[in-house]
Amino acid sequence: MQSHAASAAPQPSPRKTLRFRHFFVRAMLGPRHSSSDECYASMTNDPDVRIDPKGLYTNMGWWGDGAGDVTSACEALLARVARWARIDEAETLLDVGFGTGGPLVFWGRASGARIWGVNRSQDQTAVATTLVRNDVAGDRIFPTRGDASALAFPAESFDAVLAVEAAFHFATRESFFQEAWRVLRPGGRLVMTDIVPSSEYRGLARLCWWIFDRFVHAPAANRVTAEALRIQLEELGFKVELDVRTQETITGFFRWGSHGFGEPLARIACGVIARLFAARPPVECVFVRATKPRTVPSRGV
Repeated sequence: MQSHAASAAPQPSPRKTLRFRHFFVRAMLGPRHSSSDECYASMTNDPDVRIDPKGLYTNMGWWGDGAGDVTSACEALLARVARWARIDEAETLLDVGFGTGGPLVFWGRASGARIWGVNRSQDQTAVATTLVRNDVAGDRIFPTRGDASALAFPAESFDAVLAVEAAFHFATRESFFQEAWRVLRPGGRLVMTDIVPSSEYRGLARLCWWIFDRFVHAPAANRVTAEALRIQLEELGFKVELDVRTQETITGFFRWGSHGFGEPLARIACGVIARLFAARPPVECVFVRATKPRTVPSRGV
């Protein structure tokens, strides 16, 4: 028996319960977010609706190695991305969609690279700027506001481009791929984790994407399967590796949420979702490594 099963669930304060339910109702019944930064402003500024209680991370984490809490799971996910991207070999690194800056600090401590970050959210960029300023690696980390589909960097600037559970927000993900190709040096790597619809259970996948879009803004243009995503990257010239790891990420997060969230309704919802994803996931979490060849033909991208 898992140790958490017998432990008492955390009890939220009345204020926390009210704030969480307000966030949920507004997401489902209020006006659709015009961009992801509207949603993440709440997660950044309101500790009652954060995923990670420390406020460092906004991803679902890697639960495949027995992580016991959200912060540990998020850092385990970043460690896997770092290995895939070989950031210890990179001199320059770009993180697109860095959240509140926790990933930037993680990359800085895991490598000696100079690291730039791009995020369209004013709130998250402000928090990240303060965070990195106080970190030992802060003198080589540069958070900036910007657009993933129009990166303000010269061609062939980076050894690696990272996007952790962010590209489904971008308008559009395919435009971001084009920009990643442009700013990567030959031999450079685009490494990302992302959420995509399953190739099966299409009706349920559409419903889940609609709910997903209501909460965090996921444009319809990004509603493509992992295989379609591979094709988009290969058409640009990337050599692509995909690894679908839904059970260790999305399912693991909701399993944790079924006992880890303080809000009772959230625990119930997470339990239902975890069982659904364990049986037949309507959306998937995919790890992507897309390598730009060292010798590439001239392109008009």
